Amino acid sequence: MNCGYTYIAPKAKITSQKLTGNVIEVEGTDLPVTADVEVSISGTACSINIKTATKVTCTLASTPTAGDWHVELRDSEGRANPGSVAKISIPLIVNSVSPKSDINYYGGTVLTIKGTGFPLQT
Repeated sequence: MNCGYTYIAPKAKITSQKLTGNVIEVEGTDLPVTADVEVSISGTACSINIKTATKVTCTLASTPTAGDWHVELRDSEGRANPGSVAKISIPLIVNSVSPKSDINYYGGTVLTIKGTGFPLQT
């Protein structure tokens, strides 16, 4: 049995990426413009607004998981290479904790933490 393959390096290269509010902007060279282009960050999908060979913008419907991430830009031919572009940092933000007092130190108290950047439960 011969299981040979040919590796083809992706042509698309990301030269910059940024997140402003809920909009991601990616600039690069040979970026994919096909109908099957997908953009995501930390596994969070992004709806494409603009796609050209040098720029892609998209809007996130929800806050991505906190951490330092590269934007994933891909189509049927593969993933764009982020190279040495700085990652986008998504902060973990805690808006409230409850209850604030009367916590049972031996357990049994349900603690609720609300904010953004928490991983989604599956």
